[in-house]
Amino acid sequence: MSGSQTDHPERTFTFRAGRRARGRSLDEYLQSRYLSLSLEFIRKRIEAGDVLLNGEIPAGSDRVLLGDTILLKLPHPPGGPLVADHDPIVILHEDEELLVLDKPPGINFQPSHRHLGGSLVNRVVGYLSREPYVLHRLDWNTSGVVLFGKCKQIVAPIHQLFRERKMDKEYLALVTGIPPATRFTVEAPIDRDPEMKNRRRIVAGGKDSTTHFEVLRTFGSQASLILARPVTGRTHQIRLHLAHKGHPVLSDSLYGSPCSFLDRHALHAQAIQFEHPQTGNQMRFEAPPPDDFQYAIQTLEKLS
Repeated sequence: MSGSQTDHPERTFTFRAGRRARGRSLDEYLQSRYLSLSLEFIRKRIEAGDVLLNGEIPAGSDRVLLGDTILLKLPHPPGGPLVADHDPIVILHEDEELLVLDKPPGINFQPSHRHLGGSLVNRVVGYLSREPYVLHRLDWNTSGVVLFGKCKQIVAPIHQLFRERKMDKEYLALVTGIPPATRFTVEAPIDRDPEMKNRRRIVAGGKDSTTHFEVLRTFGSQASLILARPVTGRTHQIRLHLAHKGHPVLSDSLYGSPCSFLDRHALHAQAIQFEHPQTGNQMRFEAPPPDDFQYAIQTLEKLS
């Protein structure tokens, strides 16, 4: 592919890790510091030798401690804005600072390269005629509520709410089997799976991870509809915690099993609620489950 990011002159950043490090893996620490960069892009920079940790070439899984010195080389952004797509977006709320969307399943959150389109971010560029500020992310096959910033001033306060765990998030999940308790909490540490790059695992010494669950309804003995309230925000947290309890998300290709009537994992970001950092108003945004999720529920009803 022509015009890759490495064709452009590089910038070098050197800094010491702050309290945000807390023993996090290097790739995830850098992604939390440079939120506009995808985790995949950061890992490619590490693999290319463009990151040094305390003067040595590290692995992405190496732990970062308070005071560690990090050198990061980044290419200058290409001359030109992100590609604008004009496919439709579903707006749940918009004001001068925030744009809240209902993300459909089966669409990348952001492009893998500035010259490529086809992602939700590209659609927002087409709508706003400029690049938005990314406030958080959803997986490719997860649908539901997602926030974007429209001005720089809102970014740091919203990110602070996420870091302080003051963002109340609700997800709906269809899972296999019936949990023995109507309400239960999973506290299980999560880390990367060294045998599969895109997979996570429950392992001692991983990052603390907590999710509250509630069974909303059951479908005979074969499946349940569950409300998940994640306290922490680890990658694949809800899917992994449910699989850990023996009730994987339906059609989850990483942690579950195939499902004949659903071609993506049955996880939907139903709602997000928080106190606006500037006005103090309580904000709550909800998105109904999309058609494929509703169809899966209807199919389970007929089968039960």
